[in-house]
Amino acid sequence: MGRIVRMTASEIDKKYTPAKIKAMVEKAKVSEDDNPYTAEEWWAKAEYPNRGRPKKEETKEVINVAFERKDLEYLRSTGRGWQTRLREYVEKGIADGLL
Repeated sequence: MGRIVRMTASEIDKKYTPAKIKAMVEKAKVSEDDNPYTAEEWWAKAEYPNRGRPKKEETKEVINVAFERKDLEYLRSTGRGWQTRLREYVEKGIADGLL
């Protein structure tokens, strides 16, 4: 890690002449052999991570269904998991040919 050096503007002008700055820039340049891709090619080859949740093969469809209040009260009175039981009733009714 480098150390912090305090210099005045005139000291900087003496130490870093235009010729010295030009030489430093030339030394820092990257040759074409070191960098075979242009910026556009590099970004085109870049791999982006998948973000968020993986997509499901089967998705759900949102619909609105209206139930009579007494039917909903009965289902809710059966305790936790009433929505799962409702789905099971519907699936059983479809399988048995009732729906």
